[in-house]
Parts: sequence; structure tokens; C-alpha cells
Amino acid sequence: GELTSRLTSDIGLLQQAMSTQVAEIARQSLSLIGGIVALTIMQPRLSLTALAVTPVVVAIALFFGKQLRRATSGVQDRAADANAVAEEAITQIRSVQSFTMELIEARRYASSTDAAVRQALLRARVRGIFFGVITFVTMVGIVVVLWQGGVQVIEGQLSGGALVAFLLYTVTIAAAVGTLASFFGQYQ
Repeated sequence: GELTSRLTSDIGLLQQAMSTQVAEIARQSLSLIGGIVALTIMQPRLSLTALAVTPVVVAIALFFGKQLRRATSGVQDRAADANAVAEEAITQIRSVQSFTMELIEARRYASSTDAAVRQALLRARVRGIFFGVITFVTMVGIVVVLWQGGVQVIEGQLSGGALVAFLLYTVTIAAAVGTLASFFGQYQ
């Protein structure tokens, strides 16, 4: 039961990753690189401010990646345990019925599925915190860029239109970084 569960769930996850996510990762990577090049050409000084967030996001992704990997592995283990309990009881149904163990087997299965649900909820909390922190850090970076750009507009070093264009590119980069971080979380 555990082997069957591993094979079916892992193949499904691999299929999803290979079919849709590879193309999306390529698209987001191109958006990220194109946005960085455009920002650097437009305003090198503001670009450094905008890109200062990137190492923080990478560090957060690495930290939470380990947590997500551990939580996801736990979910897979608990689901495999539940499937093993069910398959064992079903394949040996005559023995279970002979000893009137149906209620005990049902409780064993309920207990193992409850453990899987608890582990899945833990993984959901870790993912929620991960994406919340990534979003917060990215938005802080955008606010700092807006503040620094606003100072440059006030000082006459930058036009308002150039600042708006720069912010649009910054948002494009932030969206690409957020999406890539999301894919990293899913990969874990």
C-alpha cells in the first residue's frame, strides 16, 4: 500500500511539475531577466535598491524550502501509511471479517488519515507563512524604491513618468520573483 501510494502520488506530482511548471518557470525567468535589464538601463541607482530585496527572498526561500520539504515528506509518509492500512485490511478482508475486526480496522484507518490531515495542515501553515513573508519583503522593497524614487523626483533628478515606468518594471520583477519562489516551494 505504501509503495502504491508513493508511485501514484509521486508520478502525479512529477507530471504536474514537468507539464506546466517548466514552461512557466522559463517565462518567469525571462520576465525577471528582462525586467532587471530594463531597470538597470533606466536607473542604475534605483535598480540596486530594487534588487537588494533579492538576496533576502532567496534566503527566505532556502529557509522555508527545508521546512516545506520536511512537511511535504511527512504528508506523503502519512498518506502512504493510510493507504497501507487500507490495502492491508482490504486484501485480508476474509481474515478481518472472520475475527470481526471491521471496527478496529476502521479505527486504524481513521487514525492514519487523521495523522495525514494534521500533517497536511502543518504543511499548509508553513506554505502560508512562506508566501506571506515573501510578499511582505517584496512589498517593502517596492515601498523603498517608491520612496527613493519620490525623493529623486522632488530633487529633479527623475521625472514622474520615469518613476512610474520604473515602478511598473519593479512590480513585474516582484511578480516574477514571487512566482519563482512559489515554484520553489512547490518543488520542495
